[in-house]
Amino acid sequence: MDFLFKDVLNKDELLSNIKITTKNFLKGEVIFNEGTSCNNLTYIKYGTVVAKNTYYDGHENIIRVLTEKNTIGESLMFSTTPIYKADFVADSRVTVEIIDYNDILKLINKSNKINLNLYRKISDQLISINDHLKILNQKTVNAKICLFLYLEYQKNKQITFTIPFNKSELALYLNVERPTLSKEISKLISNNIISNCGHSYGIVDLKFLEKSI
Repeated sequence: MDFLFKDVLNKDELLSNIKITTKNFLKGEVIFNEGTSCNNLTYIKYGTVVAKNTYYDGHENIIRVLTEKNTIGESLMFSTTPIYKADFVADSRVTVEIIDYNDILKLINKSNKINLNLYRKISDQLISINDHLKILNQKTVNAKICLFLYLEYQKNKQITFTIPFNKSELALYLNVERPTLSKEISKLISNNIISNCGHSYGIVDLKFLEKSI
């Protein structure tokens, strides 16, 4: 929960008045069920969590892929209808830290800095969701990859960067098939548009990416 206490001088004092619960989940375990109440702030300390809707015919729709340092419930718990709109499922071994809603109220009432840190996290998450929707609305897999990498370039402010996804997780995030993703990335590499090694990517032809989105 480091983000919440960033630059907070009386951190130890504040922590002594609240409870942070740590929970571990194995891949495939449900962390929160769709339709249940959200009454806490959850911080992903380790691992990957997928937010998805499952329909009667078994079809799944991936809404979000959350990695380390992402949060769940940061704005939902303050809503007039604080109900999870998706299942949150561990996509790997996951460790989370949880603070109850009432303890969050204690913190924001005692520290303007914590209040600001929480607002920033909510804003960052909303921007991230908006960017994800833009990516998913692209018509081709190539366009999805190009927009994703261009947004990562903008976020990192450099042409070489590391992303928080492996290929399987990136396929989930882009809502594409894993083999199709690999094929399109290989094409971009062979055409000298990007470079890739594991989680690291480099933009070789920035103008091409700009024209592709």
